[in-house]
Amino acid sequence: MFSITSINKNNRALFESYLEGHEYSLALGLLESGQPCGVIAGRTSDRVFEIKQLYVEEKYRHRGGALELTLAAGDLAGECGARAMEASWNYFVKDGQEDCLEGFFTAMGCEVDEDNKGYYEVSLGELRQNRHIKAGAKAADCYRVADRPREYEAYIRNHEKHGEILLERSEYASLAQQNSTVCIRKGEVCGALLVTKARDIYTVRNIYIDREVKAATAVSAIMGMMCRAVQTLEKAPDDTKVIMQPVSNKGEELMELLLGQEVRPVTKRAYMEY
Repeated sequence: MFSITSINKNNRALFESYLEGHEYSLALGLLESGQPCGVIAGRTSDRVFEIKQLYVEEKYRHRGGALELTLAAGDLAGECGARAMEASWNYFVKDGQEDCLEGFFTAMGCEVDEDNKGYYEVSLGELRQNRHIKAGAKAADCYRVADRPREYEAYIRNHEKHGEILLERSEYASLAQQNSTVCIRKGEVCGALLVTKARDIYTVRNIYIDREVKAATAVSAIMGMMCRAVQTLEKAPDDTKVIMQPVSNKGEELMELLLGQEVRPVTKRAYMEY
């Protein structure tokens, strides 16, 4: 039999591995015989309870634990004024493979939709062994943003002047200048690879090459920037998580070239009003 407990400062240590250091306005833990085996956590905003974490240990699944957590969290969120619940997750579309999360939320009565703004997740070790990135070592014109701040700032300002946003303002605080890179040719920046960092997770938030750069040169520049970025993480272990989420031109094709993945990621969203 499962039991559910509210997570607070007194018992948080039991569930810390699930919460990954995040703070939530509502968090519930799932236990069996006093042992933690799952969690649901999220925040309420504009009267919508947004699930940020929902996880049950594999050996405890298919026994109703996730449903118990979700219903209990929904009841508590409703008491605090929430009138709807939503959750979103990343999913790789593969022919003939069902998405168990979509099935779970659909069975609860949620509406589920999707868009193409998914992300790729890879280990630093995989990037270190990637032959395309290794070839980028030949590019001698790629630098850390931290080493060329003036050129980088001028590049960003110039694009913003023309209405091109390479990084949202809210993300600049987490920009890792030691790991972000630029490509400089003929004295000017022609491309940028922008990396943000949260805890020990690095996100390639954007890879951008100016449109006038020829295709062959663009590929060379991108691989050079990727190689330089990977080199800046030489002290990080191979299992360091890297999320690839470029928002600019030809991002999906680039990910397939870099990672050899022909499946496309999508973001799915479940929504239900109480």
